[in-house]
Amino acid sequence: MSLILNDLAIGYRNKLVMAGIGGTINSGNAVALIGQNGAGKSTLLRTLAGEQSPVSGTFVWDAPVKRHRSIAWLSQSPSLRPDAPLTVRALAAMGLWARIGLFGKPCRHDQDKIDQALDMVGLSDLENQQVSTLSGGQLQRALFARLTVQDCGLILLDEPFSAVDTASQAKLLEVIQHWVGEGRTVIAAIHDLDCARHFPLWWELSKFGAILRRSDDKPLSSLTQPLRAVSGVAQST
Repeated sequence: MSLILNDLAIGYRNKLVMAGIGGTINSGNAVALIGQNGAGKSTLLRTLAGEQSPVSGTFVWDAPVKRHRSIAWLSQSPSLRPDAPLTVRALAAMGLWARIGLFGKPCRHDQDKIDQALDMVGLSDLENQQVSTLSGGQLQRALFARLTVQDCGLILLDEPFSAVDTASQAKLLEVIQHWVGEGRTVIAAIHDLDCARHFPLWWELSKFGAILRRSDDKPLSSLTQPLRAVSGVAQST
């Protein structure tokens, strides 16, 4: 599975934000999307998620059919009604909708998948609690459980750690590493560079363009053997 970008230009409201984005990111990578406010991080993620059209150029996510909907997207402000009677387990189960539909009945395997996802994010004991009562960190972990159940090959996250406590941040990073170990690709917009250092790759947006590099500042061409979450990456210019 690969994310292939060919001379992609992005923008919004008739404003060009960035052009000439190109390169390939293969499966099993964790990429921190960094840059100053207004650099285009959220715009790029929304474009890749299909929420808006590119100004020009193309991108392709080449994934097997079994990866339902193939691309998952978590925005900074998920559309959840605060007064909706929704439990933590029901929120995680929403990850099944792409496969079984809104009114589909989860099978035993699906229920087990939900159990595993809630355990992974440390919310098994809160599965029957109303989402409206969760802290910011707990809510984000519940949303990560939904992404786990959704089982997409490419996961796009917009500032996933911006409103979470230290313990939740550590748990979310563990989940991302688990996704990468399964062969999924994660691209996360992050403003905190200390947090971004947990990601092997940085995709840096600036007025000079979009550059893909290792977070330890070593050039990708210096790699003599594949590293987990780094193999199969082409330079982006």
